[in-house]
Amino acid sequence: MAIETIFSTNNLPAPQRYDGWCELTAKTHVPTLFTSEYASDFRARLGMADLGSVQITALTHPPLTTHRPSRLIRRSDPEMYVLGMIRRGNARFSQADRNFVAAEGDLLLYDTSQPFVGETHAQDSTCSEVTVHVPKALLPLPPDPAANGIMPALLPGTAGIGGLLKGVLQHLITDTSPLRPADTVRIGGVVVDLLTSLVAHELEADTHLPPETREATLGMQIHAFIERHLSDPLLSPSTIAEAHHVSIRYAQRIFQRQGRTISGWIRERRLDHCRRDLADPAHASQPVHAIAARWGLPHPQHFSRAFKRAYGIAPQDYRHMTLHG
Repeated sequence: MAIETIFSTNNLPAPQRYDGWCELTAKTHVPTLFTSEYASDFRARLGMADLGSVQITALTHPPLTTHRPSRLIRRSDPEMYVLGMIRRGNARFSQADRNFVAAEGDLLLYDTSQPFVGETHAQDSTCSEVTVHVPKALLPLPPDPAANGIMPALLPGTAGIGGLLKGVLQHLITDTSPLRPADTVRIGGVVVDLLTSLVAHELEADTHLPPETREATLGMQIHAFIERHLSDPLLSPSTIAEAHHVSIRYAQRIFQRQGRTISGWIRERRLDHCRRDLADPAHASQPVHAIAARWGLPHPQHFSRAFKRAYGIAPQDYRHMTLHG
């Protein structure tokens, strides 16, 4: 089962339930201040799944108010983007002078580095949501998405890419079939790819965005294009620029603002996929050079040198270490 219940306040005496919940969620999410009229007997539960770099949490709890002020951000900030999916009830959310009301099925994206206030409500006093914590490095947005009008954002979860993402999250929290460690990493990658595509799609549809935000949208589209074409050994800055109808210089400038080059990012993503496959028992019978070629690195000696520079160990030795200890 992907989501495993790790905490239920029913296992605590009534006077300790609310404090226990506050303490746990400060560790599993980010430190926040809570208030709730149900604090005297707070019945809640929390389930969690680690999908590689992505963390998914399913929460059920009474209505409450969550506040993350600047002083808590200065004390602790994991630098995450958080996607919340409302499953039961509704939520009011405020961040960076933007206010939203999210209903059941809506997707809400926000930033742990900016103060926020959230309120959850439900007619039967039982609220439920799923949160996805994604490291900022995995979602290619500008350094200050709030200032660029990108975040927070209320994203559609009923159709299209949003519907696909919502379906994946619902499956994860309801499916009881076991997942291998390698499967969880792959699913985490799927969640990030869908979220990246959804944000890029929604930004592209907004005709009122400033030029810098449009550039950020193009950057996300290029990142998604690279992920889809990593297996093509001919993938290059020129083919990427041509596919997006921009000059090579303009495409390179987008990456330079992120402290990268296009060629360097392609190499980094290919090596990362190779590293994952080398550690995956499902690919144990495949030669190292075949795995490298599958990700667009057809020259074994070049691949071996690049892998060792990136990870400090030869690919064959890395495979043996991860599969056999």
